[in-house]
Amino acid sequence: MGIGVITGLIMWGLSSPNLTVKGELPYFLWLWAPILAWGVLIFLASADPRQWRRALASGGLIGLLTGYSLIMAPGLSRIASDQYLDLMMTHLPLLAWIGVGIYVLGGAAKSQDRWGWLIKSLEVAVVTGLFLMVLAVFAGVTQILFGTMAIVIPEAIHRLMITMGLALGTMVAVGVTYNPREKPSEQLKTTGLQALLALITRLFIPLVLVVLIIYCLMIPFNFMAAMEKREVLIAYNFLLLTVIGLLIGATPVKLTDIPPKIQVYLRLGMTAVAVLTALITVYALGATGYRTFLHDWTINRAAIMGWNVINVGVLIALIWKQFKAGKTTWAEALKQTWAKAMPWWGGWVIMLMVVLPLVFR
Repeated sequence: MGIGVITGLIMWGLSSPNLTVKGELPYFLWLWAPILAWGVLIFLASADPRQWRRALASGGLIGLLTGYSLIMAPGLSRIASDQYLDLMMTHLPLLAWIGVGIYVLGGAAKSQDRWGWLIKSLEVAVVTGLFLMVLAVFAGVTQILFGTMAIVIPEAIHRLMITMGLALGTMVAVGVTYNPREKPSEQLKTTGLQALLALITRLFIPLVLVVLIIYCLMIPFNFMAAMEKREVLIAYNFLLLTVIGLLIGATPVKLTDIPPKIQVYLRLGMTAVAVLTALITVYALGATGYRTFLHDWTINRAAIMGWNVINVGVLIALIWKQFKAGKTTWAEALKQTWAKAMPWWGGWVIMLMVVLPLVFR
């Protein structure tokens, strides 16, 4: 709890309107995830003092790349700098996740451990989200009560509640869902929160499949929409990330816990969702290339095209492995696909952070 309080206070200080990047937005928007990651690393390492060196190395990587991105951004042109900073707001949280993952996994190459880390990450995100929802309700009630007495809560207190809630919520989530003394593969269960997460994601598979089928049928009638509207491409990328998260969450821990008939439908549904998402992503990739040809090569387009290429490759690998897998091995094939995708995701995040400022100077 003490680590969470200190982490929250640091983020609160960085959320001050007087500490801004290029005089616009507070440093908190860029640094909240790296700071949280350092807090999580300290928490995990304190449970296993033998791993302090690995924790320092992981934290050092996060700090080095975070500092690099903020130092390099001001040296870019106005447009490139703004795009790069916007990109870092979404990629620094991924860097934080990568850094903590490096600590947790160490040199583990087993697909079961990597997939286990993905599942535990989703659990932490869900528990943190629930904590913040409860805090938001409490804050709303508090605001109403004080409002009845014409008492205005200072803006600094609002910021403190947000940052402290995020920090404490994350630490509580990690403490509740993850055991630092066990490998991620040893913490996979078919009960509790993991079972609930799996159930919810599986229930959404048929709903998502119906939406994707309808959307694919509508694309020919609105073929130029993605070429003409940037918002459509942004929606496609959110779709891709959502579907991949859905497929990861729906991957069975043990096939023996799922009735054979349900296994068949689940496998077909997940594969069909992957096929349709890959088709839509290829279409989006073509639209991004078309916009690049008409206009110019930008940081955002380079990042989006790279993510699309990698994730289409992941989906194609998933489809191919499902085609080859048998009735008893298809779940393991899914886990292997996610495990092999992780280095590509992590490598692309680091590549974007390091190389883009050198290319778009």
